[in-house]
Parts: sequence; structure tokens; C-alpha cells
Amino acid sequence: MKSRLIATLVQHLGSHLGFMVFVLLFVTGVAASTAYTVYRMRVEALAQHVAIATVQARAIEDHLTQSLVLLDQTVINASQMNSGEASWSFEGVLRNAPALRSISLLDDKQRIMFSSNPANVGIRVGADDYLPPGPENCDLLRIGRPWSGRDFASGAPIRTLQPADLSASGFIPLLRCVRRGDQVITVAVALNPDYFINYYSARLAGEVGLVDVLRYDGIQLMSTDEQFLPGEQRQDERFLTRISEIESGSFEQVLHGDQTVISAFRASRLFPLVVVLNVWRKHALATWAAESQRLLLMVAPVLLAVLVLATWLYVHLRRVGALQAEARQRDRDRLAATVFTHSREGIVIANADVRIVDVNEAFTRITGYSREDALGKNPRLLSSGQHSREFYVEVWRKLLGEGYWFGEFWNRRKNGELFVSQITISAVRGSRGEIQNFVSLFSDITPMKERQLQLEHIAHHDTLTRLPNRALLADRLRQAMVHSQRRGQLLALVFVDLDGFKAVNDSYGHDVGDVLLITLAERMRIALREGDTLARIGGDEFVVILVDLEQRQDCEPVLERLLQAAAAPVQERKRVLQVSASAGVTFYPQAGVDADQLIHQADQAMYLAKQAGKNCYRIYDEEEFVRA
Repeated sequence: MKSRLIATLVQHLGSHLGFMVFVLLFVTGVAASTAYTVYRMRVEALAQHVAIATVQARAIEDHLTQSLVLLDQTVINASQMNSGEASWSFEGVLRNAPALRSISLLDDKQRIMFSSNPANVGIRVGADDYLPPGPENCDLLRIGRPWSGRDFASGAPIRTLQPADLSASGFIPLLRCVRRGDQVITVAVALNPDYFINYYSARLAGEVGLVDVLRYDGIQLMSTDEQFLPGEQRQDERFLTRISEIESGSFEQVLHGDQTVISAFRASRLFPLVVVLNVWRKHALATWAAESQRLLLMVAPVLLAVLVLATWLYVHLRRVGALQAEARQRDRDRLAATVFTHSREGIVIANADVRIVDVNEAFTRITGYSREDALGKNPRLLSSGQHSREFYVEVWRKLLGEGYWFGEFWNRRKNGELFVSQITISAVRGSRGEIQNFVSLFSDITPMKERQLQLEHIAHHDTLTRLPNRALLADRLRQAMVHSQRRGQLLALVFVDLDGFKAVNDSYGHDVGDVLLITLAERMRIALREGDTLARIGGDEFVVILVDLEQRQDCEPVLERLLQAAAAPVQERKRVLQVSASAGVTFYPQAGVDADQLIHQADQAMYLAKQAGKNCYRIYDEEEFVRA
């Protein structure tokens, strides 16, 4: 019996060699299809992480640039201090600048003559190796090579490359020279890298990737990498050429000898700095590897079963052929259903008439619409009304011309809530080039956008009172001056300083002083008219912009309300706190006067109000100061 079965099998093997060739071709085809699917999944995974890394690099660069803008303004303000007075100090400056370790004034021989750290006095800083180079770039913030030590007094320029942690043992020197009339004042700053390193580490864990900050010439400034070499010159000529030609981009490189990373870089808009965000490729491909393994575990048994069945049932070729065709179709359907159902991205499939024919579970989870809600509808079902007609015209132009569109959409959930989606739309064409379907893959990136808006708010508002800070004040003042000239109306700038606030801080502590500042800031804001601006520029100092005044007297009721709001008692637990305010007022337009001069005039008038007994205001005049 056994010998007869073997003989029959051999006979059929010889007579149906074509069938065996077909079986082998089929197995090879499925294996190749699976390999191509795995490859495409890998390409898409890498592309997605490049996009995410690019967004994160942009957010980190925005934070770094805004921090340096605020630091630059701090340096300018410090340079306005009267260095000849014995009481000259930077305590107030450093209190509002956590990224600074010290701030110092240099003499004409580049030696420190005044400093927030007395130990720095007499140290020669040296201004030869800074970007941008000087002295023709006097009005720009210049960035030097890293120093070792905590400050100029305990450190020195790094000359030998040794692994070091800048957050513990180093700082970055910055120079800024400011013109005061015919005089040029040079300010040196010791920048604290751990302020930025802690910020970057909190947003990008080490097992995910690393963040590097370099100068345009390739000098390493700081990094979240423990093997970072401060002051090291990057030797990658391709990278240095790329950052000199374009503002942002991405590429792959090898770190730590053998680990490949996906690097997204973005150059600062205002300073000679480049932020490089490196994501470990093994992290970027971790999800792809798991999905590929699951896919192979599904396909391999199927192929093995096909081979076994094809051999064992070879004498029943017709039946085996039918079974094999059925098995292949079932496997393909299962694979497609698995990918479609378990994708973390929302998937929408529409026909050529742009009517939805299918959606996956992630679509329902993100939008709130069930599959039944969406079937047969136009994707405009998710329209938010936030985009213009021209925007949609451009989307369709690229989709029909290039076959795909990638970008961001504002959409609306079923409950009416808006959300931001990162979306890829592809046009699927048939063999003759006709469009058969549109396939859309999208993910919800609203939390990422919200974090970006929070960073932008922090950069332009005071963290205690939430009022506009000095940077936002400068922008609004410039706009108000242009508006005043265009409409032929007056603008009043008011400099307000609280009387007796230091005594509250000394008697009850800074926590009570903060409560008082928050309360008075809100009262003064309410006392203003709609369209006016109240900003806190430091300590107990505020600046008010009053717009749309027909004549000078129009500002008097507002000034009285401001003084009353500042002088009203504040109940803090069982204590009653009360201070007053002195205010200086100046008006615009004035011939040849800019925004900084307006603030200086109001500041001078405020000091006259202090001398007049406080709790009042004085108006600036070129000839003399008179009471309004």
C-alpha cells in the first residue's frame, strides 16, 4: 500500500511539473509581496518620525531663540545702569533670568570691571573667537566657545576635548556691546546651559533621542548627550555645508560609533545657532519591527501550509488548486483587514466621486463619527470652516497633479470640538490611469499644537501676573505709534512704580508680595479702557499704553483710576496690605522720538512724582516737568 502511494506520487510529480512550478512561483510571489509591504511600512515609519522630529526641532529652536531674545533685552537694560554708582548691581536682572549665571561690564581692555559675581572682577574675557565676529557687529548678541567652571572667575576657555557635562561644570560666554551716545558699553554674560538641557531632556527622553545646539561654524555648545564634548568642532563637512545653505532639514548620521540616528536641524532666525534633534533609528523603527514580526508570523505559516498541502495532495490537483486559491484570498483579506483595523492612524477610503466607502476604528475614536455616520458622506463632514477656498484649491491641484498631498488640517469632531490633524491624502489610480479611490491617513496632533502655543505665550507674557512682558510691550508700542501717526491721535505712555512695595516684601516675604502684585495688576488692568495695554517690565514696575486720545486731558480719568486701583487696600488672609503708585506720563507723536525714548521720558517723569510725595503722577515736558 505504501509503495503504491509513493509510485502514484512520483508519477504525478513527473506529469504535472508545471503545477509545481506554479506553486513555487506563488510562494515566491507572496514572499516578495510581504517583503515589499514590510519595506513600505519601514519607509512610512521613518517618514513619520522625520516629520515629528522636524516639528520638535522647530519648537526647541523657537524656545531657544525667544530665550536669547529676552536675554538680549536683559543685557541692553543692564547696560543702561549707571556703572559709576556704588549701588550698581544685577540682582534684579538675574532674578528674572534663570538662564544666566552672571552678567558683567567690560572695560576697553576686555577686563571685567563690574559684575554680579564680585569674584569675576579683573578677569580678561577676550572677544576674538565669537560669532558673529566683531567689532562691526556691535549691536548683535555674540556667542563664544564654551568655558569650563561655573563662572569666569572659576573657569577658562576649553582647549582640550574631554567628555564633560556642561550642566555641572561649564558655561557659554556671550558678549553684547550697546551704544549709549558716543559711548560703547560691552556686557559679558555667563549663560547657564543646564537651564536649556533640563528643558530639552524633559521633552525628549534619552532612550528616544538627543538634542544638540551648535554654532554656525560647527562648534558644539550644549547637548543632552552624556558623551558630548564641549567646544568640539564638528568635522562633518556635508552637515556644515547643509546648515549654511538652508534653514532646516533632516538627514541620517551615526553616533556613538555604531548607532544610526534620524537628525532634524533648524537654524535660529536671529542668532548664529543651529538646533539638531537626533532620534534613535532603532526607536523610530521599534513599532515597525513589531508590526513586521506579526506580519511575518501570519504569512510564514500560511506559506508553509500551502507547500505542505500542495505536496501532500498533489494527486488531486484540481481540488488542491481550488483550496490554494481560497487560502490565498483568505490570507490577503485577513492581512488587509488586520492592517486597516488596528492602525493607530485614522483611515478614510473614498470612491472616485469623493464619497466615503469605509473608515477604520481609529477614525471613529478620533472624530466621534461612527462608521454608519460616515458611509456615503463627503469628507467635508469634518470641515471646520478654518481654511479658505484657495487652500482647498491648492490641495486638489497637488492631489490630482502629483497623486498625493501632505500637511495639516483643522477638522471638527462630531461634538463640535476643533482638532488639528496631520494628514496624507493619496489618489489611487487604475491600470489606465483613472482615479479609483482616495485614501486618507491622519493623526490627531492637537496636544503638540497646544504645547507650541503655550511656549509662545510664555515667551511674551509675565509668568506671575500673566501681563504682557517687555518683549510684547515693545511690539505693541511700535504698533500704537504707527496707529497714532496714521489717525492723527495722541498716544500716552505711562510708567508706573509701586510705592512701599519693598517694605511689604521685607515684612511679609515674597509670597505675600506676589499675591499683592497679582491683585494690583488685575485691578489696574480693569481700570483701563478697551484697547489700552498694561505690561509688567520687572519687579514692581509697570508700563501703560493709552491709545486713541483726542487731547491730553482725555487720559486724566484713566490715570486717576490707575492710582486709585493701586492705592486700594488688599486683604491677604488676616492682613490688610496697602501701597500706592507714582506715575510718569509722556505723549506721542514727538519729532525724532522713538519707543525707547518715550519709555525713558515717562521714567523720568515718574521720579518727579516720587519726589512730589508719591501717590500722584507727573507729565514729562522738554523744558520742565509740571503737574497735569
